[in-house]
Amino acid sequence: MLFWLLFSFFHYYPRQNIVDYFIILGLCLVFYGIPVYINNLFLINRFLLKRHYLAYAILFSMLFGLTILETFYVNQRAIKILPFLSYTNPFTSTSLSFHIFHVTLLFSFLALGKFMSDTFQTQRNMELLQQERLENELESLKAQINPHFLFNALNTIYGMARRTDQKTGNAILTLSDILRHNLYESNESYISMEKEIQSIKQYVSFSQLRVHQQDAISLYVESNNDTQRIRPLLLLPFIENAIKHGLEKHPDGWIKVLLKLNGDELVFECTNSFLNNAVIKATADKGIGLKNVKRRLELCYPGRHDLQIKNDHNRFSVLLKIKLS
Repeated sequence: MLFWLLFSFFHYYPRQNIVDYFIILGLCLVFYGIPVYINNLFLINRFLLKRHYLAYAILFSMLFGLTILETFYVNQRAIKILPFLSYTNPFTSTSLSFHIFHVTLLFSFLALGKFMSDTFQTQRNMELLQQERLENELESLKAQINPHFLFNALNTIYGMARRTDQKTGNAILTLSDILRHNLYESNESYISMEKEIQSIKQYVSFSQLRVHQQDAISLYVESNNDTQRIRPLLLLPFIENAIKHGLEKHPDGWIKVLLKLNGDELVFECTNSFLNNAVIKATADKGIGLKNVKRRLELCYPGRHDLQIKNDHNRFSVLLKIKLS
């Protein structure tokens, strides 16, 4: 806003009528501002930053050409269009080449400002993410026992259980895989969707052993790009929350999990039944797990995710969409 105030004053000078100044400010925002912000907020984000260079070059050239034509015409015809202004415009008598230089400088200056702002915001998000990661690691270290001892113990129990009950042995093996994923792979910045999907399947499979009706938890996965990468442990907290409130507190409850990956777009939907509307809403609003996931999404996928949480009658649903790249 400060930039546009100064920019408009340059067009306005040396007039002393404040009404003229605000009229000029409005004209500058419409005829200069709209094209600039179409470039900054749409073309750069949608094409340039995603490396669609040819499409960006074509669309920017069209936008730039239209901006040159319409602003040059407005500058040359301003007094005829709005004769009551009668101000001294520095550009009413300039050549077209000088006007092109003027508009080029305007686009370049504000595009540079956008890149600087985005860089500072990204750096700030990385610092916050690193700080939260260190705090989580500290809390995790306080709560964890030696993981090597835990896995060795589980392997020992697995060997003993296989002799008498194959199902119990398989359950122990699945639990070991889940813990290994949570303890080791979650320390990585990104993991493949193949590993994340496998972890979700193992968790759902293990959870089905805890309920009387195994079909109470249904999982549907549709993926055509398992090599796509994602931040670890973003989806499991939603399933854990659904099991806690949809099954543990509801004997006849159900959970439906849908995961679709089409190219770089991830769609995750988790719906569960519940009994008490007030209880589930209070828990969902205060749950640490969901708050942590929301915060991680804001830091890891700013402007690239859409999270919708609905509490409708006896259904609690989460719909998450992420642009992974």
